[in-house]
Amino acid sequence: MPGVTNYPDPRVSGREALEQRTLEIFDRRAAGDMEGMMALAAPDFVFTGRFVAGANVTLKRFGREACIELGRAVLVFFEYTGQTIDEIVVDGEQVAVRRTAHIRNRGTGKTGPLTIVDFLTFRDGLMTILDEYPDLQGLAFLGPWP
Repeated sequence: MPGVTNYPDPRVSGREALEQRTLEIFDRRAAGDMEGMMALAAPDFVFTGRFVAGANVTLKRFGREACIELGRAVLVFFEYTGQTIDEIVVDGEQVAVRRTAHIRNRGTGKTGPLTIVDFLTFRDGLMTILDEYPDLQGLAFLGPWP
């Protein structure tokens, strides 16, 4: 896919390479570049996320295109205004990330920080799984996903 950088970067290896790739994924996501983010995913990529839509809801999407579509839908209602990567733990081809996303609900106008924990799995340098656990109370404060 276009936009895929060489992986691994010849200047880094192992843990550093996965950490670098993970940072790149979340930078693209925070910028709203869903196509760029999915360029770093395997064709059989699976996303699982939790949301608040009147009640807690778990969504699962299979494949890059379905995830791009979901990402675009989220960006209709919510705007990333910043992001901090608080912690990254790499274990083999699995990565855990704790991050704080600064989000504005476009409908309610409410803004606030949202703590999110993500678990990623990689294969041959490409993301195969992203399992996302946002702080559901913080998400509920921002207002529901319609």
